[in-house]
Amino acid sequence: QLKPELVYEWLQKVGVTDLPTWNPAGKIALGGALIQTSEPFGRYFSGLHPREASTYRYVYTLLHSYAHLFTKTVAELSGLDIGSLGEYLFPADLAFVVYRNGTTMDLGNLSSLWRNENNRFLALLLEPASHRCNSGSLCDFSGGACPDCIMVPETTCVAQNQLLSRAVLRGGLAPREDLTHKAQRIPGFFEVTNGGPAY
Repeated sequence: QLKPELVYEWLQKVGVTDLPTWNPAGKIALGGALIQTSEPFGRYFSGLHPREASTYRYVYTLLHSYAHLFTKTVAELSGLDIGSLGEYLFPADLAFVVYRNGTTMDLGNLSSLWRNENNRFLALLLEPASHRCNSGSLCDFSGGACPDCIMVPETTCVAQNQLLSRAVLRGGLAPREDLTHKAQRIPGFFEVTNGGPAY
């Protein structure tokens, strides 16, 4: 689960068009305000079309991209095939869950990963090399997501690899679904939360 204050600060810096007014000290959680901006994407994301930069889309893209980074890091350090993992996204809670399909009751490789490699795992999530694309700049100029970097098999992905971009994590050209910032750079979540560009 991501900290609401950090997500809200990042959304302000991105400049989404419908950011609700929210007070961290108030009674309403950010998720409550976020639900008011939600939009249906349709079955199999058939209703997803490029439009203005919206709060809900950016929160969804952030959680989805973070979940894929998390999944790839789990697969890299646990020895599990990336296709054996799955994800759930909870935008109103600013949270995601990565799980193993058909796992044993003791979580098998996942518990070993956490027991033996927990510090390395957390460090890898923030390492600049983890946010780069293996194809160089090939996908940097067309959405920031391709099979070489952040996309995963469709058996793993809950959203058919849509609403996905490394730019929301590390900064870069806006996602392809954002017409407000078309061909413009947006700040990444890690840039904002870690105090400035790291690339």
